[in-house]
Amino acid sequence: MYNAGAVNTMTQLPETRLQPAARRRSLWAAVLVMLLAAALLIPELAHLSIWEDEGWMIHAVRQSTPDDVMAFVDEDSFPPLYFLALHGWQRVVGDALLLYRMVGVWAILLGVALTYRLALDCFGPRAAITAAVIVSTSDLLLVFAPFTRHYNVYLMLSALCTWIYWRLTRRWTVRWMAAYTLAALALLYTIYWGGFILIAHGLHVLIVHRRRLPRFALVVMIIAAGYLPWLPSMLDQARGGSHGLGDSGGFLYAEPLNRDGLDVIAFQLFGVPEALFFGLAAAGLAGTYAAARRRDYLPTPQTALDGLWLAVPVLLPMIIHAAGFKLLTYRPMIGLVPALALLIGHTLNEMPRWAFRLLLGIILLNNLTTTGATRTSNGPWWAVADLLRENASPADALVIESDLHAYTIEEHARIANVPVRESIRATQIRLGWANETSEPVIDRLARQNSVWLVEFLNEYDGRPDLTALGFVQTTPKIDFGDFINHPVQAARFARPPADPLPWTFGAAMQLAEVDQFVDDGGLHVNLTWQALAPPDVDYSVLVFLLAPDGGVIVQHDSYPLNGRSPTSTWTTGGLYFDRHNLPTDDLPPGAYDLGVRVYTWWDLVIQPVTPCEAETCEHVIVDTVVIP
Repeated sequence: MYNAGAVNTMTQLPETRLQPAARRRSLWAAVLVMLLAAALLIPELAHLSIWEDEGWMIHAVRQSTPDDVMAFVDEDSFPPLYFLALHGWQRVVGDALLLYRMVGVWAILLGVALTYRLALDCFGPRAAITAAVIVSTSDLLLVFAPFTRHYNVYLMLSALCTWIYWRLTRRWTVRWMAAYTLAALALLYTIYWGGFILIAHGLHVLIVHRRRLPRFALVVMIIAAGYLPWLPSMLDQARGGSHGLGDSGGFLYAEPLNRDGLDVIAFQLFGVPEALFFGLAAAGLAGTYAAARRRDYLPTPQTALDGLWLAVPVLLPMIIHAAGFKLLTYRPMIGLVPALALLIGHTLNEMPRWAFRLLLGIILLNNLTTTGATRTSNGPWWAVADLLRENASPADALVIESDLHAYTIEEHARIANVPVRESIRATQIRLGWANETSEPVIDRLARQNSVWLVEFLNEYDGRPDLTALGFVQTTPKIDFGDFINHPVQAARFARPPADPLPWTFGAAMQLAEVDQFVDDGGLHVNLTWQALAPPDVDYSVLVFLLAPDGGVIVQHDSYPLNGRSPTSTWTTGGLYFDRHNLPTDDLPPGAYDLGVRVYTWWDLVIQPVTPCEAETCEHVIVDTVVIP
């Protein structure tokens, strides 16, 4: 399998030494690659909507205490380290979405640097530049880079463990043994698939460094002892769970062990075209393919290590999958991208300079212009959050009927500072998910007077429950289009006002209720209209504040609910919610009269108010607003 004659020679080789000029060129090239990686990774961090799994993870790490975090993730398919690390991170620096995602970007950039250093140690500067470029522009890496999940840290830790292992094979000292032990434990406590990379290292010792096997066995025993406290939890997760390990048959998102499943793995790992990158990696595994002696075509210790790193985490899950426990999934393939990059870097390193430059340019252009991995599905959650931010009130509850996306929807609402009194993840409560209240959904709804209901992938229709509790729908069903072939919809429900206000505008519109509140976003006025008859046209509603001298100082006019609830669609007896947001930043503190007027914008005909309390009856003063 490997070049036996090269073992003793290679294990005694000195570390790569570069002349000062070559070192400077290599350093500058590495800096440029890191800048390229940062340019590709950072732009989407702040605005890309939260991914389904990411929303659940952010919700998990925002639990009050580490014990609460562990209780929440107990049935997930990942060990605890990254959850607890992010929990501590957000307690120190805050829970802005950008801060969560920057951790993963930093991990990837460090993974690029470690890949560069490992390739430099093993094969030289040209291989190092090639490997760093490939990792930086890998589509599988770019897919997961913007999201708060384990995979970015997994890539970094896989490169870190392998680099430390390579250093350990050069100097079997206590310092490097301790460093490897800590890195391996961090890898195992971050993602279970990291164990396959450690197995690859163990096989490399058995094949290449048999004389060091006793020392490595000692390291393995220390790692096993350090992992032993988590072993019962790992076995519990393997037997079932509500999120990741869906049943005792394995990972919920595993690919089938057939041609289609293997095509997915190849597409995600090798990119487009798969044959090009597979061929370049195979050439790198073969060692110095232009050598004169046949035995030099066999892997060296360096290429054997990279080959095992690439092959074992694919082949072992296939074997385990065939035995009945499904582990073959493409997401952990991100930890193998550095191994693939190193083998391709080794291939290019053996080429003439002109061929190296040409092929590296082709690889870079190909990676930047093709899609070599399946993009995550990101729903219209910012649009949903914007709707809620524009129209929800501190007296409202947010009710979400959805699957795992419920956490994603709620996190978007939190980031958008939607002012609701509480969130009710109805599906999760009914199914008894981790850390959800034992109080029935119907009892929580009974305490509310108004709710915003957001529905997506819901198997339960909560509207009859609201109707039974006396709620009526006060907005049209607002449709955000289809996401993964299912509609995303929202609507407001409220109890009818006990004592409707007396004002009517024209013959068709009664102003039944007025509510208002002030926050950093300005003055928010909630109007509830009742249709006394079907309005024959679309009326505009003007809401305004009067200065002490009687002049209009600030105003907002639009069709009801910013055009989402035009009066021509109203039916007799229906209740209709209408929000108007007025800026107050430029207003001096004080008390202001709040007025309402109804008119048709095209001819400026004003609907008279009854009962009339003013000389013209063109508007009514409904409240007094205090601006602090």
